[in-house]
Amino acid sequence: MRTPNPYISLVRLLSNILDAHTVAFFVADSKGQHLNLVAAESLSQHLKKNVSLPLEESGILSQVLKSGQSLHMDKLAVQDIETALPFYRGAESYIKGVFITPVGGDSGLLFVDTKVNWGFNDKQRKWISEIAALLNELLHHEQRLVREQNYARILKLWHQLDQMAFSEFSPDKYFPATLAQCSRFLDVDYGFLALTEGAGDRYRVIATTDNVPRSFCERSFSTEEGLVGWVFHDQKSLLIRRLKPQVERHFLFFPKEKFPHQGTFWGIYNEVPVGQAMVLGFLSTQNRQWNLDEQYAIERVAHFTNLILERVMLNQTCDRLQNFDMCTGIYNALAFENIVEEQIAESLQNGISSTLILLQFDPWESLYTQFSPNRVREYWQNLVHGIIRIFPPDPITAQLAENRLAFLYKGIPAQQIENSLQRLKGSWGKKPPGREKAFPLKLRSSLVMIPQDGSTGEELWGSAYRQLLEADLAQEEALL
Repeated sequence: MRTPNPYISLVRLLSNILDAHTVAFFVADSKGQHLNLVAAESLSQHLKKNVSLPLEESGILSQVLKSGQSLHMDKLAVQDIETALPFYRGAESYIKGVFITPVGGDSGLLFVDTKVNWGFNDKQRKWISEIAALLNELLHHEQRLVREQNYARILKLWHQLDQMAFSEFSPDKYFPATLAQCSRFLDVDYGFLALTEGAGDRYRVIATTDNVPRSFCERSFSTEEGLVGWVFHDQKSLLIRRLKPQVERHFLFFPKEKFPHQGTFWGIYNEVPVGQAMVLGFLSTQNRQWNLDEQYAIERVAHFTNLILERVMLNQTCDRLQNFDMCTGIYNALAFENIVEEQIAESLQNGISSTLILLQFDPWESLYTQFSPNRVREYWQNLVHGIIRIFPPDPITAQLAENRLAFLYKGIPAQQIENSLQRLKGSWGKKPPGREKAFPLKLRSSLVMIPQDGSTGEELWGSAYRQLLEADLAQEEALL
């Protein structure tokens, strides 16, 4: 449903009272750079429609707005009427009188002309001034109404994002939903969230609106090219209201991308407290104008997204510290024990066997008598990853102690795993993976099945460690 023009009734009333040729009400934009025709009543065939005049090209209108004083001309003597009154086409003529008065200071102008009399008398000028005062009150009322509606939209946006962040939070859902909500708020076509990686010379797109190809989240981009790269490189936000396809640098990520290089681009830069930077970006295929309140609303969303992103990163760091060994990057003992308990329950339920392997290396302490702790850690990392390459792929791997590893396999034949274990044992005395000849260590191992060797964690771990102990005794007897 189309909203009725709030100013037209006053404009028509004044036109009827004065028997005017044209009554036109112009309102300045928020930056005072354009005069927009918002209501007009005219007998002219030459009044332009949808008039938006740059202030410096608005003829005598700009003079009145800048001076703040009314202008009365009882005879319009100009050579080029289209220059003096650019809202008319050049064919307009025989105008006998003009009266222009400011509305609300520099908020707008009320223009009245006539072809009946030479100018306007005192009573008529008073009518014009009174109507201008009413238009000023109405204008401020409409501006307050628009501002309140805008605030309601902003509050709704913030409330929705706040609810998502503190209810069932998931980064994979939250960030795309944030982009979708902001894109609707700004009336744009595309939205994305990008994050620097490594040394900061490259970045990755971590979330997009649904219409962006998934491939953009599967590769990294250089900060040395594209508008998004420029935002990262210069570490400041960028708003281009009119993209120009003919300008070589007016692409987002890389030159041959399939995004339209027209309309409006906005990239909002923020530094993430954990040492990275992010850009919240939007692209509209049409030129967009957002007021300061709308821009502030999205900038606050960017700041809030920044905090959410920091929270996600801190949670990931906390998860790594709680569940993974910092030296090797594999699971620690506590996390692995919980995984084994879950696997026992799953195997009992679905009848699919799993295999648990323990490897222990002794005497581990002897390494520290010959090498620095850093050198020993480097050796251990190489050893772990070398063994993983020998075993079947995709094990759940853990470090149970300084010299003890565990491997858990689901649904892989035990014989296949046993063969890999025998290959490891056979190569140990020669040149095991990651092991140097200067590191004389003995390898002991155990292999147990779930649930055959234990239907509870206590039974399973007991079986595994008994095998390790028996292997140790067997090695001692062999030495004797």
